[in-house]
Amino acid sequence: MKKEIKKDKIYIIILAILPLIIFGKVLFTGKMLFGTDWVVGEYIQRYFVQENIMSGNFPLWNPMKFAGIPTGEGFLGDIFYPITLFLKMFIPMFILWTLTFVIHSFIAGLGTYLFARELTEDKDISFFGSIAYMFTGIILTETYGGHDGRVIVMSYLPLVLYFLYLGFKKEKFFFYGFAGISAGLMFLSGHIQSSYYVLLISLFFISYLHIDRDYKNRFRNWTYLVSFILGVVFSFVNKYFGFLIFILSVFILPVILDKNFNKKSLRIYLSLIFFTLTTFLLCSVQYIPILRFLPDAARGVSRDYNYSISWAMGFPDIIDMFFHGFSGVNVGQLNTYWGENPFKLHHSYPGIIIMFLGLAGILRSKKSSILNFFTITFFLSLIIALGGKTPFFRFFWMLFPYFDKFRAPELIIFINIFSLIILSTLTVKNIDSKSLKISFALITILGLTIILFPSFYESIFSKNIYNNFSEGVKQMRINNLKYCLNSVKLTILFNIFVIFVVFFLFTKFKNINRFYLLLSLSLFQFFEMYYYSKDYIVSVPAPGEYYKKDEIVSEIQKDMNLLRVFPISYGENDFLNLYGIQTISGNHPSPFYEYQIFVNNPSSVMFNPQTLFDKKNRLKLLNVRYLITPKIPADTTGYPKSTQDMIIFYQALFRNMGFEPYFYGKDYMLHISTDFLPRFFVVDSFVKVDDINGALSIIDKSDFDPRKYAIVEKSEVDLKKVEENLAYRIDSIVYTPNKVSLVVQTNKESILLMLDQYYKGWNVKVNEKCSKLLKVDGIFRGVKLTSGVNRVVFSFSSTLQIFSAIISLFGIILVFLVFYVERKAMLNKR
Repeated sequence: MKKEIKKDKIYIIILAILPLIIFGKVLFTGKMLFGTDWVVGEYIQRYFVQENIMSGNFPLWNPMKFAGIPTGEGFLGDIFYPITLFLKMFIPMFILWTLTFVIHSFIAGLGTYLFARELTEDKDISFFGSIAYMFTGIILTETYGGHDGRVIVMSYLPLVLYFLYLGFKKEKFFFYGFAGISAGLMFLSGHIQSSYYVLLISLFFISYLHIDRDYKNRFRNWTYLVSFILGVVFSFVNKYFGFLIFILSVFILPVILDKNFNKKSLRIYLSLIFFTLTTFLLCSVQYIPILRFLPDAARGVSRDYNYSISWAMGFPDIIDMFFHGFSGVNVGQLNTYWGENPFKLHHSYPGIIIMFLGLAGILRSKKSSILNFFTITFFLSLIIALGGKTPFFRFFWMLFPYFDKFRAPELIIFINIFSLIILSTLTVKNIDSKSLKISFALITILGLTIILFPSFYESIFSKNIYNNFSEGVKQMRINNLKYCLNSVKLTILFNIFVIFVVFFLFTKFKNINRFYLLLSLSLFQFFEMYYYSKDYIVSVPAPGEYYKKDEIVSEIQKDMNLLRVFPISYGENDFLNLYGIQTISGNHPSPFYEYQIFVNNPSSVMFNPQTLFDKKNRLKLLNVRYLITPKIPADTTGYPKSTQDMIIFYQALFRNMGFEPYFYGKDYMLHISTDFLPRFFVVDSFVKVDDINGALSIIDKSDFDPRKYAIVEKSEVDLKKVEENLAYRIDSIVYTPNKVSLVVQTNKESILLMLDQYYKGWNVKVNEKCSKLLKVDGIFRGVKLTSGVNRVVFSFSSTLQIFSAIISLFGIILVFLVFYVERKAMLNKR
């Protein structure tokens, strides 16, 4: 027993050390881990949060971009995730970023080790499985895209299933509570879509095991398929009605088939309700406020089917899971990717041994309920990942809530890979020579056909997958296809040799020491995945050097006005925010939908500067004082005719937008607004409109003057008519993330306009009395003033956030209360 406990400790220590080795070249050199999303915006907005927390003010609003956006309820990453929230108080943000991947690689390995140990009762096999999952390509290479939220979700998947399985076996509620805590932490990563997939699979896991174990009818395992078909049929009437029919059918059909209600069903489904309740109680601190923001968010809007199937996995990427490099890679200066995904910055290769053993588990004729479950999960997750490549995805899209708000169905592929890894551990536990032989034959045949008949694959893929690309991209990808078909041959031969050796060892040397065999497989798995993933782990200089201030920033900082800047092809998206300069652009997963309408880009969640080139009045209302562009010569003398024409075109373009050249830097220049509109101003009349489109129809008129009147949406505000010219004075402006105060003295009833984004989370008081927050000029804030002195305070309400935090705390207390009660009952029973 002591030897076994010692082995546990040794394996867990190894799992903790290995991520430090992987990320040591970044972590121990004082550099920053590169990630595309990270460097363009995530670092800067999280640094903004960290700086405010360190100064004793938790920022619920970020005024630095998009005319303002919520933080806690605006999908701002890990803002309430306890591990990183705590570490933010002690560790520089860029070091914490690298540590996040170190910590969660370990959590992924630990969870897999515990879960596989529970399934196989073999520590050596479990260690192999944990190495395979924590260093699988989908976890290691997500660093390059800057997707820490995805990695956090992936890391908690094994722990969630582990605690659920313990609860199922031992019939204890508190294990379901611990699973709920793990799932709640997963949701607090901020990546809703991946977390949602895990929640669905988790509920399916226990209910499937329950039906398989506790009901006896031979058709019991067809319950889900029948229920799914019924749900889809009724979803033609209503999605939520169809989903309800699906859930009820899962509950009822096993009872009908057995003609008997198993009493364990009540306990199982109450346990799953407790698990789900605990999950949402714990993550309430973030998701209750998000529910307030969601109707206004760009991603909160239901999209069409084509949106939901965008960024799906392609069939070439499936072959790439067997032979890394088949569909190419896209990392750094190396761009050989030719698959169907328009923008792929990771790889999903799990290792050839995992593919070999996992496929053998799928092919096994005699299956346990666990093998059946993970086989089904493998195929379900693959169908979803392929999106519109198969007709089946539409049924999921029709039936399950929120599928119509997601895109990039390939994000579910980590569940597919985890299923393969668990199937591999179960295959090693109970070797079946026949399934190993078939698996070896299938992989070998696939590899040899690629080597011997590359033109066949070139013909299939070049004809069918490039219809949506431009001619230039299409030709580039066809060239990449030819290159990859040739370069992958060596990999194929090596992989076939590896699985031949593994097959030989498992089937011909049955008396071989399993410890050394599994240790060898674990080492090979580690080094193989490191070899194929190391190029995705890139270091860049620390933020002080990487985001070094230039002369453009220095010049803008001389301006004492409260203003915004419109950067065009300048720096990283949020670069200016790092120096306290507000912008109308930025990098964010889900800006306000109406803001996207205002900036003339409603079909996207991204910012596109070109959509505003002909919207002069909108730029004025966005409080833009400076426009940044690459340096444009003032004098065209000496340039070729084509270059002169281009210079003249852009000079005229920016002049028509209302800007004149102001400051020339080394590579970039500033244009200054010829009619700058201050952040706060007062008008004495208004017009009413029904919605933002009505407001924009007025704003886009050439004679529109925002200083003359406010465009008020759906308001009962009224102003007394006074035959006197408006006169006002604004003083004592105090501008912070959560609170803005100022004093306005005016000679008549009027409306104060504040050119920050309107949002229902904001309150306003005038002379310490609550007043109605007005939505003016499409997306901005306003408030009615009386004649005389008006002390105006805009404050972001923290009530909902505090209430949500209390609910989350209650969820944790509830779990440990259940744990205490059940443990005490067990002790009394003993």
